[in-house]
Amino acid sequence: IELTIEHGFLKVISPYEDGPAFKAGVRAGDYIVMVNEETISTASALQAKEKLKGAPGTKVKIKIYRPNTGETQELMIQRE
Repeated sequence: IELTIEHGFLKVISPYEDGPAFKAGVRAGDYIVMVNEETISTASALQAKEKLKGAPGTKVKIKIYRPNTGETQELMIQRE
């Protein structure tokens, strides 16, 4: 998944096609606002980016915000 930091949150530039985030439903333009129940702030965005990484087969829970619809959604991603 390609990410940038925008407005203090992790913004998805592009999930890799057929990658774990893509399979979980993450889309370009989504903001990741929570990782494993921890709210992302400006100070913790880089740390959160690191928390998304992990051993293959393990899972990470994220909450995304979709600005185009205004909805939030919790997703479970299984790392590959």
